[in-house]
Amino acid sequence: MKLDQLKKGFWGYKKASVYEYITMMEEEFSEKLAEKVTEQKTQEEQYRTQIAALEKELSRVRKELEAVQNVLQNQYAQYKQSKESIELINYKYHDLKHQIAVLRSEADPGKREAFLDKMEADIKKYESQNKTGNKVLDTVLTTKSLYCAKHNITFTCVADGTLLDFMEVMDICSIFGNALDNAIECELKIPDKEKRLIHVSVSKQKNFLLLRFENYYDTELNYQGGAFITTKRDKEFHGYGLKSIRYTVNKYDGAVSIDTKENWFDLKILIPASENAQKQIDKIV
Repeated sequence: MKLDQLKKGFWGYKKASVYEYITMMEEEFSEKLAEKVTEQKTQEEQYRTQIAALEKELSRVRKELEAVQNVLQNQYAQYKQSKESIELINYKYHDLKHQIAVLRSEADPGKREAFLDKMEADIKKYESQNKTGNKVLDTVLTTKSLYCAKHNITFTCVADGTLLDFMEVMDICSIFGNALDNAIECELKIPDKEKRLIHVSVSKQKNFLLLRFENYYDTELNYQGGAFITTKRDKEFHGYGLKSIRYTVNKYDGAVSIDTKENWFDLKILIPASENAQKQIDKIV
């Protein structure tokens, strides 16, 4: 009922008609108010749901970031420990000179043979050191190659470490430490020790730095959604090595690719050389 439809009497609008109009307006207002309240409640519920989802995602991202940072810190800690170990190996190498002097004065053939065996083992440890031109890379590679030698894994490397001079220490530790840890983990599962093979290369490809990690495998690899499905107990924190690599490579606007062909796992990292890095690489190459 509209205002102009109200029934009029001699003295103006009829009371009953006015009451009817007011009642109708109150009902319409109540309905619209109820609709608004319901709509507001629905929106509030949607907002609460969205906020809860965002908080859950934020918590997941925080945990993942913390895990990646822990991996980075662990690799850096390993690097510092390895550096100390390699220094000890160097001291041991210099001690060989004194052992040679003792060997010359030893008349007992049995003792002389024992001395020779020990010296040979020490020399092999020293030879396991990698000299790439980058001290950080040398430390990481030497540590991993010593571990490989101990566990019958054939480790080969062709690397120009000077190409990495533009990278931060922790980033070198993260990329090479995690990539090699993953490769070593795979090789240790191979019963045939002759098939335990890992190869690493660092080279320049046009205006890009190419890092390549290859290792042999003889079991089925389950690779889904950019990560490997593990059988480890700590599934929640597994795969952060690869995530840490991607995180680090992204800092340099690089790309990570993975290929599996003919029982060879191939991890490639391509990093575009920045202007300053390119100048460094050009001087080297």
